[in-house]
Amino acid sequence: MKKHRFNHWSEIKYLKDIVTNPMIEVGEYAYYSGYYDNHDFEDGCVRYLWGDEKSRKLFNPIEDLPFAEHIETSYERKGDTIIESDAWIGMNAMIMPGVKIGEGAIVAAGSVVVKDVPPYTIVGGNPCKEIKKRFTDKEIEMLMEMRWFDWEREKIERASHLLSSSSIHQLYDFYQREL
Repeated sequence: MKKHRFNHWSEIKYLKDIVTNPMIEVGEYAYYSGYYDNHDFEDGCVRYLWGDEKSRKLFNPIEDLPFAEHIETSYERKGDTIIESDAWIGMNAMIMPGVKIGEGAIVAAGSVVVKDVPPYTIVGGNPCKEIKKRFTDKEIEMLMEMRWFDWEREKIERASHLLSSSSIHQLYDFYQREL
């Protein structure tokens, strides 16, 4: 039985609630859809992240493979995987070690992410490529300044109708008035 079972295809899981690997850093309100996947986020989306306690216990490429002196450099640490706040990771996406997913970015289902994804950018494919920006450059600047996911919960709830609308300008007006 999966540790983080999804009950319906439309259900999401907040990564803060499910990620335990110290080599994966996630921001507030970064989320994952994984109903059709047979793996937890850590084992499915960031499976090539070697070096945490669990993977070292299961397999040590230096000791368990022939020609270790040649393979050792293949397993050099590539850095933590960072998924910033308000990012969405689609089902069966695979994120390679050392990659940073920017604020508000969207990774399409089934994508293979091999390089950093800029904030508020939609990417997809294998390897993933930029599909488009979610907003204009000015709106992205406004969102990066507001960082709504860092607001107090009460302010987020009061602005929920604006957060679910397409008007970044109205959300920005709320931000300037209330914060």
